[in-house]
Amino acid sequence: MFLSIKSCLILQHTLITLSNMKLFTKSQFSSICAIVTLLWANQALAQQDAQYSQYMYNQLYVNPAVAGMNPKYAEVGITHRQQWMGYAATNDPGGSPVTTLAYGSVPVKFLHGGIGLFVQNDRIAAQNNFAASLSYAFHEEVKNGTLSGGVQVGLYNLSIDWSMLRPREQNDPTLLGRDQSQIRPDVGFGVQLTKKKYYVGLAINHLTRPTFNFGGADAFRLNYHFNVTGGLNFDLSPTFKVQPSVILRTDTKAISGQVSVMATYNDLLNFGVGMRNSFGVDDAIAFVGIRFFKDFHLGYSFDYVISGVSAKAPTSSEIILRYNIPMPVPIIPSVIRTPRFRF
Repeated sequence: MFLSIKSCLILQHTLITLSNMKLFTKSQFSSICAIVTLLWANQALAQQDAQYSQYMYNQLYVNPAVAGMNPKYAEVGITHRQQWMGYAATNDPGGSPVTTLAYGSVPVKFLHGGIGLFVQNDRIAAQNNFAASLSYAFHEEVKNGTLSGGVQVGLYNLSIDWSMLRPREQNDPTLLGRDQSQIRPDVGFGVQLTKKKYYVGLAINHLTRPTFNFGGADAFRLNYHFNVTGGLNFDLSPTFKVQPSVILRTDTKAISGQVSVMATYNDLLNFGVGMRNSFGVDDAIAFVGIRFFKDFHLGYSFDYVISGVSAKAPTSSEIILRYNIPMPVPIIPSVIRTPRFRF
């Protein structure tokens, strides 16, 4: 399923409008157009990793290099996504995919970087995917920015509830009528360059290619997953900011992507729109969020399918809650001088 003409026109109109507002230089505009063209020209089929519309707020899941990126704050958050709301299987229980992600990230000065942790549960009918990973990122200051390299090490658990499946042969010994579960090690790596006006990152996940062999066969194997992220930051006024962003994902067999434009007013209210081509489906996305009690952020996104026959229902919903924990500021004792020994 190629990105539809309607999606292309919407993306093109958005980029032209932003260009006319002088939010991009010519080179930046050309780069974004090239990325969008890549999205138009490639198919986007079902991938193995869960997707999030509000990935820009929980990038630790995408790239371990962002662990502890903000030296002023530690961050914790939770995201819950309901895919294809209202969908129910015709004959059996299962329904729509449901994914929950919890994460935390903290800068660690003596490690010259930061550490992070995420735990995710992704339920798709009879199959349940559970992952937990610990990340470390090394941060190096470069001209007007930070270059980071990160690695994540964790476990990936895949379980199947055979009782939810209907075998053709009732006495099939493979379907034991009970849950089966297997755990495999999982490793990822990523790099990111972060500057005041933009960021760009690249990550590779599932380097160990975890393989699960239920029923004596290699029934499921995780492919390498490459994630490319990028974003721009524009301060249009002291109270109004605009942040376009893009993510490209591929498992070397298919490619998917999302382009989003977020706006923030007075560091309190944020809203935006996006377009994603994934799982053979084109989605239009609306975002809204609010910051409260100074360090809390609550965000919501609503996805609506505008084309693609593989979607089981037209809408998806996602909510995220984040909390920034201010890092303690070291107290430097004042120097007491005495005239007798002052030179």
